[in-house]
Amino acid sequence: MMGDKTRADFLPKLEKSILRLQQPAGAFAQHSGYDGGVYSTSFALICLAVRYQYLPIYQE
Repeated sequence: MMGDKTRADFLPKLEKSILRLQQPAGAFAQHSGYDGGVYSTSFALICLAVRYQYLPIYQE
């Protein structure tokens, strides 16, 4: 764990960077391979979910 201060500094920057890449329809562009943007969108959602602790790793 990086700690509250590091997380408070880092997450807004990460979210801003990710949301800037979002397409008007809500998906994220394909960067490589043949996934059609599914991987990019999935990974972006995982990163954005960290703030809200929605990931299964946070659940008991």
